Amino acid sequence: MAFPKRLTGIGHRGRVEQARGRDVLDLIPPTDDIRHLGRVWQLTAESSPVVRLLMWRPTDEGDRAIRAYLLAFAHRVILEDRKVRHPFSGRSK
Repeated sequence: MAFPKRLTGIGHRGRVEQARGRDVLDLIPPTDDIRHLGRVWQLTAESSPVVRLLMWRPTDEGDRAIRAYLLAFAHRVILEDRKVRHPFSGRSK
């Protein structure tokens, strides 16, 4: 049993042949999970706790509430730190 013409590339001006050279991930748009995994792979041992907290995706409702509280607290701490470092411009030195 032979392949139909549309699958072999014969009569399609090489469009099928061109697709073989590309990576599958280039042909299919990445999902949210794949994008998240790419960001997590960039974490290192020196990554800040806030960055690690941003990468954490809890499934439990209680853990999600804790994450939201900690992110809000970290945001306030960072803003306060910037005010203390340079009170007039809002920039850190």
